[in-house]
Amino acid sequence: YQDLGGSQSVPDSLMWRLKELGGHLLLDTAVKRLIVEKGRRVAGVELASGQTIQAGIVVSNADARQTFLHLIGEKHLERDFRERLQSYRESNSLKVLYMGVKCDAEMLRGKRGWYWDSYALNDPANRFRYIATPTLEDPSLAPPGHHILTVSSVCTEGVNDDGEMYTEKWSRRKEEYEAEALLWLGRIIPGIVEC
Repeated sequence: YQDLGGSQSVPDSLMWRLKELGGHLLLDTAVKRLIVEKGRRVAGVELASGQTIQAGIVVSNADARQTFLHLIGEKHLERDFRERLQSYRESNSLKVLYMGVKCDAEMLRGKRGWYWDSYALNDPANRFRYIATPTLEDPSLAPPGHHILTVSSVCTEGVNDDGEMYTEKWSRRKEEYEAEALLWLGRIIPGIVEC
């Protein structure tokens, strides 16, 4: 499926509906912890600034480990649940190359989808990539004759204990990934790199 107006239209719609229902949204605001009352119920948030906000409903979009182990805190969790969370393996992230290209739409047709290097799906050397061409479904996302093209691939670089990619390693690999993705993309869509 392709969201008309781009993927940003989904959170925008949720935000407007939240406001219509009387909800409040704080952006770019770090949360220090979720406030737990009577040992069982989340009743609000404490921001990094020290401000507390009481709430009847709190929704966390962080992963389960971050939400329960760090924001709620291990002391509020039953031992079996805590141990299960601690055993979870972090999933890999995606590296995404975003491109704006000036080309004929026909050059991109039929190219959206998953690609892999071989059918040996369990081989760690096998690379999975996804090409998205959102302007083919929604031309309003770019000026006439221009298109958005993205290449996503699974990130196999290491992560630290907080699930964050080592910044230093990514800084070194970023340009290498871009060159590698462009070279690969040129084989899938000949001439696209020159557009």
